[in-house]
Amino acid sequence: MGTTSRKPSSRQSTSQRGVKPASPAPNTRGLGGRIKSLIGRPTDASDPLADAGAARILVGVQQVSGAGSTSEWAEAVATALPAISGLPIVAVLLRDQRTEAFTIAGMHDPDGVLVATDGYVGISESICREAAASRAGIVMDSGLLADGKLKAGMAAPIISRGFSLGAACLFGTSNAVVHHDQVRQAEKFLGIVAPFLTAARSQPEPGAPGDLGSRLDAELRMAGRANEHARKARITLEGLMLDPLTERSHIRDVAVSLSKTEFKVLYALATAPGSALSPAAIRNASGAAAGLDVTVHRLRRKLARAPEGGNLIQTVRGKGYMLVPPGA
Repeated sequence: MGTTSRKPSSRQSTSQRGVKPASPAPNTRGLGGRIKSLIGRPTDASDPLADAGAARILVGVQQVSGAGSTSEWAEAVATALPAISGLPIVAVLLRDQRTEAFTIAGMHDPDGVLVATDGYVGISESICREAAASRAGIVMDSGLLADGKLKAGMAAPIISRGFSLGAACLFGTSNAVVHHDQVRQAEKFLGIVAPFLTAARSQPEPGAPGDLGSRLDAELRMAGRANEHARKARITLEGLMLDPLTERSHIRDVAVSLSKTEFKVLYALATAPGSALSPAAIRNASGAAAGLDVTVHRLRRKLARAPEGGNLIQTVRGKGYMLVPPGA
């Protein structure tokens, strides 16, 4: 018996051609498809709340994607977050990669409630530091806001390439409880738009001089250093501060200039103050090559220029080297 080929139905042909429903913004279809995959589809395809949340994030991303500078990016994020999170007041704080100071770069406060709150800068910086350090969204303690018109709040980190760039603080004026779904929506949105910030930072601010190439090179160098030290925390002991991001070292508030290798050796010793580390353990932790004794000798000589720095590194016979913080 002869066989006849079956012509695919119009529904099958449509699926094979990949035809999608018309988008309200045709020039952003590619972006929209990528964002939907990043957001993730709801477990229940009929869940209208999940669909609405994804749609709000998509609209927000489209607003932020056109930012041409850091300030424009921060303002666009602050404007988009109220619709995404349900909290009407937003402060976007970005971290200076050299000083680690948090500053407000964008704000959405149409009624001036946040600005009128005593200590709002300190409140915002405190909660944003916590979110940036934990790399997770957090709900703000209501006791922190009890003295003002702000009744609810949360913060979500801004993370790109594994490095925390800052955080967004969101506030409400009602006594409604902030739900974790609101936090997750803010986290998803900021996770998608964070890479746009790196691109925006390579552009000079309006009216600011600067060569685009040199600014971009500096940004890439700092980003590379941030990735290298993303897992290392700043060490603060009595009389000693070591910052692995900027490779700065201070003894009794006196800056000590060290080479990259010298800083790594000192940092390795500072992770276990008062304990002797073997040369092999120091090399493994710092990546220092052979000639550790010479590196330690040079390190001691430089540390001696600062108050109480001469006795910072001690030799423990038969074991290795030990760091003794000033005043210990």
